[in-house]
Amino acid sequence: MSVSSTEPHSCLFIAIPRDQLIELPWVEGQAPGPFKTTSSFRKVFIAAASASLSTQIQERQVGFNFWRRGIQELLLAALAETRVQEEVEKSSPRELHLARAYQLIEENYRDPNFSTRELARSLSVSVSQLHRIFAAEGRAAGATIRSMRAARARALLKVSEKSGSELLVIAQESGFRSVRTMRRLLKDDVTEGPSA
Repeated sequence: MSVSSTEPHSCLFIAIPRDQLIELPWVEGQAPGPFKTTSSFRKVFIAAASASLSTQIQERQVGFNFWRRGIQELLLAALAETRVQEEVEKSSPRELHLARAYQLIEENYRDPNFSTRELARSLSVSVSQLHRIFAAEGRAAGATIRSMRAARARALLKVSEKSGSELLVIAQESGFRSVRTMRRLLKDDVTEGPSA
């Protein structure tokens, strides 16, 4: 594969599966785009994509799926950061807290110790105030954390062999304390509920 251009600027189009875009906190069932990002993750993504284009990576290679997921995760990080930056520029104090909350959830949901209490502490607000911030969105903070964990677990389960030890790794990487908790949450509807 060779990519070249004589133009001073060029565009690279990368498709991401819709289910991964929906994992982003600001995407509500619709896959938006295109985006112009100025995120700090942008540079990392561009470096990885450029390095990838200058190599001979092929789909039949053993590590291909890991490489593809890595590129997709970098792009998702840049997109998530972009939306938060856009919202911060034109937001009320409640919206600023909400944007920062989504950013903190995105950064920390894989940590099983991350809860609404930790989120409130990071935002320097009370747990009650955190619930009021999310109430305007029609969603609970805990439900948001759980839905991100569930989405991550579902994505990992799609590509795993699902052995007992593999399930434990998936649960841990998704922010669950156990396989049992992960399974229970994946069976439940995560649209609303008490704090995590």
